[in-house]
Amino acid sequence: MKLYYFNLRNLAEPIRCLLHYQEVPFEDIRVEMSDWPALKKKMPQGTLPVLEVDGRKLAQSTSIMRYLGRIYNLTGKNHIERQIVDSIADLVKDLYTQLGPYYYVRLGIRSGDIDKLKKEHLLPAVESKFPIFQKYLREAHSGFYAKSGLTYVDFVVAEYFDIINAMNPEVFEAYPELIEHMERIHDLPTLKPYIESRPSAHADVKQ
Repeated sequence: MKLYYFNLRNLAEPIRCLLHYQEVPFEDIRVEMSDWPALKKKMPQGTLPVLEVDGRKLAQSTSIMRYLGRIYNLTGKNHIERQIVDSIADLVKDLYTQLGPYYYVRLGIRSGDIDKLKKEHLLPAVESKFPIFQKYLREAHSGFYAKSGLTYVDFVVAEYFDIINAMNPEVFEAYPELIEHMERIHDLPTLKPYIESRPSAHADVKQ
């Protein structure tokens, strides 16, 4: 198994975390930007991340996570629970899109007025989305987002909240349960060694 992505956490990190949690050996291929134009032509949708399984390249980060969830029985125990889990994964994508303009400036990828973007993108995203995540977590009564326990979406949510927490920890003051969930994922025994060895999310944040 091979995972192709740039030398970043971002979209590939939930995939890495799930594979480390499952103790699945894989080749973590960190693509240099100078190599990307040539490699792009070989990717099924011209995007990364891509997971290669038995010579077949699979595209789209959320789709890859759902695939791995099915393989390793991390999707929920019934159709309703699986739908809820999938909907939370889609909610993360909505959050990612809403935060995008602020996120890329804060990481130094683009230029812009951070304070203005915070008011226009970060704070509205927190106000509209964080209560929904908290509601699902509370309703599950399991410490995870599904009543039956750990699913693939827990890795997805934990990664994006780790990035947001690195940028603006103050936005979690009213939502401590979201940080507790993130820490619960990071403390999973088979995942913890990788979490402790990887670069901190703070390393990428432009102060």
